[in-house]
Amino acid sequence: MISISSFKALPEIPDLAIKHGLNLEFTGLVDPITYSEDFIGVTKQLKHSNLFTSAHGPFYDLIPGSSDQEVSNLAKIKFIRAIEACKKLGIKNLVLHSGWIPTFYEDSVWIKNSIAFWKSLLGNLDEPLTIYLENVLETKSYLIKDIIDGVNNKQFKACLDIGHVNAFAKEDVLHWIELLGNRIGHVHLHNNFGIKDEHNGLNNGNLDIKAITSYLKINCFPANWNLEIRTNLEESIELIEKYK
Repeated sequence: MISISSFKALPEIPDLAIKHGLNLEFTGLVDPITYSEDFIGVTKQLKHSNLFTSAHGPFYDLIPGSSDQEVSNLAKIKFIRAIEACKKLGIKNLVLHSGWIPTFYEDSVWIKNSIAFWKSLLGNLDEPLTIYLENVLETKSYLIKDIIDGVNNKQFKACLDIGHVNAFAKEDVLHWIELLGNRIGHVHLHNNFGIKDEHNGLNNGNLDIKAITSYLKINCFPANWNLEIRTNLEESIELIEKYK
């Protein structure tokens, strides 16, 4: 399944999705709001609401693996709100950030805290919904792998963000794909030049998208692909249709 992120600043995206027969990743849950009934109602009335197959949850200032219980509880509260909103909107796939902060925690402590957090969150999940743990600032792929394995829940998979790997990680994207393998259930596709997270179109950066998509098909074929791009929209859509 191929989708494209519905960024608010790019109102043309839903029409492009309809034109090309793509699904949409709903970005409206990123904002730090309580998802009122009015918000849910307005979202349901959008002409493209039937295309929302995934959503991106809140992430600003949230640290699920924190050793401070009050801090991790705040993340849980906001994630539960997002899960409830997905239920009301009929969305079955939710992307959430890991919240990892470089050098702040020992890796083993972070992994242990994170496993406990995600197990607790998923233990209260009574919806047919899959949560995808997205890498952001992680430098090493095992930080995601060990959390996924430790939680060991079929409703908990990895969201591999290739642009984040390129900008922040010490290992290349192909290594991440190989190590995570079928733990990957969702992929964020965008490009950059390895310096910062730009969310460029697929041909605007130093990532070899053809090689990456070929490797994805070999190592995690069932995974959903999402274009999380802000530039070169038509060109990127045509390219991903070709490679998929």
